[in-house]
Amino acid sequence: MRYTKQTKAHPRHMSTDKITLRTPDVLLDPNLEFSTEEPPIRELVLTRKRCIDSSIVDSFLKLLRNGSDDILRQKLSSYSQAQDNGRANSSKKTSCEQYLKKELYPNWQTRDQIISFCEGQSEQLKHELDAGTSKSIRSNVIPEIDPRLDPYSARRIIYDREAAYKDWKRLNSWIENNKKVESILRNSSAKTLKQNCDQNADYMAQFFSFINKTT
Repeated sequence: MRYTKQTKAHPRHMSTDKITLRTPDVLLDPNLEFSTEEPPIRELVLTRKRCIDSSIVDSFLKLLRNGSDDILRQKLSSYSQAQDNGRANSSKKTSCEQYLKKELYPNWQTRDQIISFCEGQSEQLKHELDAGTSKSIRSNVIPEIDPRLDPYSARRIIYDREAAYKDWKRLNSWIENNKKVESILRNSSAKTLKQNCDQNADYMAQFFSFINKTT
């Protein structure tokens, strides 16, 4: 099961300079324990800069993953106990459906929005860099500079371009890494859901149906 970019679900995020995302109120159950060194980030204003310098985004994604896939069995148990203590099969099915719609699928969707937004910013950045390089070649943007007046100007222009391309490569690497993480987590969660809910259900297909209905 591979991570699939759902551009149809998030077209509005690809044309903006920033998006604001919040963690759901039900994300952190006070009865569940998490190992954390810092207070959780409950709201994220995502920009290109934060995609490139991703420490805050990484913390936000970690919070989302810790509160969903990483404690999936505990969450299912909690929902099951709320439905007649999980004694009836119908109650078990209902509790699974409630958890998927209220927590897990919205959580996955938010993570998709983050990755899709940063991927869109990566594509825009590459286009801007390529266009700028092409324009520079055609018009000789780098001027002839008297080294006695400013010996570092030409070198600084070249350095800035190289740094921008490094940012783009780092962002691409971050995107691919997080796609792999999502694929692994969702594959594992789908197996857990089959074991605890409905072994015949296609939970990824249900997720795609969910995001198409909510956008």
